[in-house]
Amino acid sequence: REWETSMADLQALVDGISPFKSSAERDRYIFDNVNVPQLLNVLSVYAITKQYDRDMHNYYLYRDSDGNGEWSMLAYDLDMTFNRLIEPVYTNYFS
Repeated sequence: REWETSMADLQALVDGISPFKSSAERDRYIFDNVNVPQLLNVLSVYAITKQYDRDMHNYYLYRDSDGNGEWSMLAYDLDMTFNRLIEPVYTNYFS
């Protein structure tokens, strides 16, 4: 939000899922602070539709600060979802 200048909640997410933490600590943080069912739904749709345009961008992380405080993944800009020219299997499809 525009009036919030602190990124403490984002830093807490980064610290909470850090690979330097034990698996148990990461699991506990994720289950306590991430909307896991919603995240699994988004990732499942990506897998079913073979959505390749997603790995490094095309999503927002949203924290429901006023509600349950959980993080969610919101997908956007999915115009390349069914573009098979970028799918590794079809590299030479049109040549």
